[in-house]
Amino acid sequence: VFKSQGPPAAPVEMKELHEPCKSVATLQIARDLRNDSAQQISSLLAELPASVRKFMETGDKDQELDISDDDARDLSIQTNETAIDLNISDELSNIRMFRDIVEKQKSARQLLIFLLIKSRCQFGSEKAALAFTTAQRAMGELTKRKQILQDAMELEGATMDDLEDDGGDNADHAAEEGNQEELTLDWFKPVAEDEEPATKKTRVE
Repeated sequence: VFKSQGPPAAPVEMKELHEPCKSVATLQIARDLRNDSAQQISSLLAELPASVRKFMETGDKDQELDISDDDARDLSIQTNETAIDLNISDELSNIRMFRDIVEKQKSARQLLIFLLIKSRCQFGSEKAALAFTTAQRAMGELTKRKQILQDAMELEGATMDDLEDDGGDNADHAAEEGNQEELTLDWFKPVAEDEEPATKKTRVE
């Protein structure tokens, strides 16, 4: 077990992740369309008789073979008709395109992994949770302050009309509903600014 320093942690925008994800998904369609053709060619070549493969390997790839009629007849009998009817130029073009698609997908996936490590899989939930819990505490404190104010005014014989005109009933009702449906974020553990996040380094086993 050892620790390997990954890319420095930094914010990553969602649109940065969207681009490689979109690229992988779009290329997958083109890859699927050519996958069957690539597998078919692979199967046909694997099924070629040993005598045919040996004959092919003896020639120069840059020169056309001079085959006698008897050899051509024997080879055609041993070779699958589908393989004989292949358009070599078209099939090679499809294979090259298939290879390019696979390489582009690989690059997009590598970029996506890099961005995920760089972001430490933090996309703003911590910041939003901090703002939410801060506002939630402020609302709770405001409710307590209002109750203290109401109690003090009642003891002093002051009128409550001003509070009612300002929407006191509505505020009380909203506070009660907020308490009943209070959202708890058990996963959120605020980290002090001078503390180093636990995910600062990537762990590799």
